Amino acid sequence: MLIEHFLVFIIKNNSQGGNKLARSNYQFKKRQKELARKKKKEQKRQRKLDKNTIKSEENPNQSQNEGENL
Repeated sequence: MLIEHFLVFIIKNNSQGGNKLARSNYQFKKRQKELARKKKKEQKRQRKLDKNTIKSEENPNQSQNEGENL
């Protein structure tokens, strides 16, 4: 009796799922790609910010002259 229930359980589980193959996790890959894109964008923004800061440090008189003309 117990074995029959067990066999019925196995047959039902196999017939519902069929052949379950490993699938790629699309959402995980998409999220990782999105995070990489954001990181790259932030690095680019930081480089531009650093570049502008270096320019302003090299030419402090130029930025003061621009303020006086206004």
